Parts: sequence; C-alpha cells; structure tokens
Amino acid sequence: MSIPEPVITSTQVGVQTRWMLLQQSFQLFWRRWSREYLNTLDGRWTKTDTNLEVSTMVVIKVNDAATLSWPLGRIVEVYPGTDKVVRVVKVSTKQGVFTRPVVKIVPLHTDP
Repeated sequence: MSIPEPVITSTQVGVQTRWMLLQQSFQLFWRRWSREYLNTLDGRWTKTDTNLEVSTMVVIKVNDAATLSWPLGRIVEVYPGTDKVVRVVKVSTKQGVFTRPVVKIVPLHTDP
C-alpha cells in the first residue's frame, strides 16, 4: 500500500562506497542466515524419522567452534545399525573425509 520507490540508475557510486555496501549486505545476509535458519536445523532434524542418504549436504557440528564456522560437507557413505537406522556417516569436506556419528551432523534441506 506504499508508494513505490523511484528507480535511480544514473547515480555514480565510487568503488570504495560500492565495496562497503556489498560487504554490509554480505554481513547482514550471514547474520540473518545464522540466526533465522541455521539454528533451526538442529531442532528440525531431531524430530524427523528419516535416515540420512548418500550425497546429502550436511553441516558438521563442532563443539568448540562458532556455528558459522562449522564445516560443510557431503555424505559419501552411510553405516546403518542392525535395526536399519543410520547411526554413523562418512562425510567428505574440503579438509578431507571424516567419519562422524549422526548426532554430530545437521543436514541441509536443498529442496526447492
């Protein structure tokens, strides 16, 4: 119900000002993403009954690190228990391949 903003295309913005605006946008995005989305993943995962699958993108929890510094990886192998529930996964990250228990893994939901 508000009046639309006018389109301004002829304004000259300096390189330094543009860089600072881009950095500010980047920081705002990551701050909101970590507060509004990343912190909700753990709660959603613990409530589901689905098993992890190969090629699922995940974030690996690290107890002594900030949430935004947790490494990103992809599951390359799953190890189900005798009850067919996946309890351990092998995850490939840019630092290498690691074996982690499912409780230390948070899947990223990549559905459109």
